[in-house]
Amino acid sequence: MPYKTNGVSYQKEYGPDIIEMHADTIKPGEKVVIADDLLATGGTMLATIDLVKQMGGDIIGIEFIINLSFFVTIAAIRVTFGVSLSCGMVGRLFN
Repeated sequence: MPYKTNGVSYQKEYGPDIIEMHADTIKPGEKVVIADDLLATGGTMLATIDLVKQMGGDIIGIEFIINLSFFVTIAAIRVTFGVSLSCGMVGRLFN
């Protein structure tokens, strides 16, 4: 049986979705780096940021392998997360 989870609903480009984590995954004040393979529209990344913050995590960085730069997600993540960006094939956002 699955353990108790925390979740965040968000909108993907093709419909609604929810991202969930076990309730005991992140302890308040724990440092977190979020990693994903692809940054496209940013919906999943923004939902993940929201979920980690709700759980009390201290996001110290965001990493992704590929950034589809023709989408305007970097600006949204900068505003939400307040970070600078260095990007190439591997993108990294760090506080």
